[in-house]
Order: sequence, then C-alpha cells, then structure tokens
Amino acid sequence: MHALDQGFHNIETDCQLSADEIPVNIHGEVLEKTTNGSGGVSSHTVDELQRLDAGSWFSSEFAGQRIPLLSEVLVLLAGAHLHLELKFKQPLLPTRVVEALRAAGYIPSAAAQLGHLQSSPAESTGRDLEGAEPRTQASDGAATSAGCRIEGRGTFGVPGLTITSFHLDQLQRSLKLLPHVRHAWLVQELDDGVLATAAAAAAAAGTAPLQLCPRANACTAEGVAAALSRGHSVRGWGVRSIEDLDRLRACGAHGCTVDWPDVARRHILENPCVGTGTASC
Repeated sequence: MHALDQGFHNIETDCQLSADEIPVNIHGEVLEKTTNGSGGVSSHTVDELQRLDAGSWFSSEFAGQRIPLLSEVLVLLAGAHLHLELKFKQPLLPTRVVEALRAAGYIPSAAAQLGHLQSSPAESTGRDLEGAEPRTQASDGAATSAGCRIEGRGTFGVPGLTITSFHLDQLQRSLKLLPHVRHAWLVQELDDGVLATAAAAAAAAGTAPLQLCPRANACTAEGVAAALSRGHSVRGWGVRSIEDLDRLRACGAHGCTVDWPDVARRHILENPCVGTGTASC
C-alpha cells in the first residue's frame, strides 16, 4: 500500500456487514458510487460483492479490484495502527468485527499497547500535531494518514487498534466486547452535551475516556481544552484542506484523518508552528 510504503503507519478504514454477516471494507452504504453493482452492500452476499469491480471508478489502473474482506485487510495492515470505523447501525457488526480481530491476532497486541490507557489524561497535552519532523519508523509512531503528526505515546502507537463510529450505540456494544481497546466517537463538535454523553458512556462501560473526533471545521481550542481536561484524546475528521489541518493544529488536537498524508506531512515540516492555540509552537 502506498501509505505504508511512505511510512504512514496509522490507517483508517470502514467496515460493514454483507447479507451473510461477513465484515467487508467499503465506505458507502450503496454500491453505485464505487462499484459496477447496485443496491445496498448489506443486501448482497460476500460472493456477490466480490464479483464486482470496485476499482475502475478510481482509475483504470485498478480495474477489477474486489471489495476486500475485513479479514484480508487485517492481514495487510498487520503491524500498523488500525483505526477501524463501524460504519452503520447493524447490531451484529461489533461482534463480527471482534471475531475477525481475534482470529487475526489483533486483540492481544492492542490490549498490551493500551495497558497504560488509564494514564492517558496525563499524556493528553494536545501537542501531537506539532513540533519536530514526523518520523517514519513504526516504533516512533509515524506521521500517518490517520494522525498527521504523532508521538508514539499510546494515542497512535504502532502497532495498535482504535475502534471508531459515529454511532454511540455501536461503540457501546463494542466496549462490552473490547473494554481494554481504545474507542473513538466521531462527532460534529466538542460541546458540553457531547462531553457529558461521552463521560456517561465510559462510566457505564467502566473504561477509560473515549477518544473524541470532531469535524475539523467545527473544532475550537476551547472544545479541545475541555476534552483534554476530562482525559480525552482528540482526533479530527473531515479535513478537506490545509486550512482545516492548521485549524486542528492550532486548536490542540492530537491528530487527524486525511486522504493526502504526504501533502500534510510536507506542510507540517515546512510550517512547524501555527496559530495561537494550545498547539502552536
């Protein structure tokens, strides 16, 4: 994979269930946008899904690319930090994902990596998007497609695992199965309601605070500071531009998800300090 070859060892991807309840990696709920199929992903069996062309929409170079199984992706990304999004509200999705993770050997390594998770408030300084040159060694926690500037201090450590979702009920199901693995809640903004709900969810599950992931253009320094004070790490999503990236940096976020990690890394190297927020200089 290009990202891994370039030294980006945090990778974000989405999964959902086929009609026969097998986790597959595809972003959209319907097939028309990125395949030559039609209808909902969940209305097709794995055999039907894997007969589709999922590459031509992007480039003729990838014509004939199949929709991958989660089990295949887990093998491909072994040794990386995987940020795995539970894409939709299928009730069995967390269970099937955990089964695949266990079969691929992810759970023991993730639990070991996050053994110090309870101490994460002390390390949540909000500085991970800033500072020195992003490293490319996996042991250092490289600058990656899911965390543009990262220190290997647990939040984005390699290897590792973070389960993410927009759907809190999915995270709650997953937390019951994987209480020692970091979970991240994708939200629109960091307001008092989100912080209170996140605290209640972690308390009910008896786990460490959730990672909170606000939309980049709605992120504020005040929101990040409030999240950090409650022990959350913060990773932005919806980063469409350099301006979005710099907003997250100035706000004090630990990382972000981008589709152009090489551009982001180059920009951070050339502009090590930004703005006046908690993560400037």
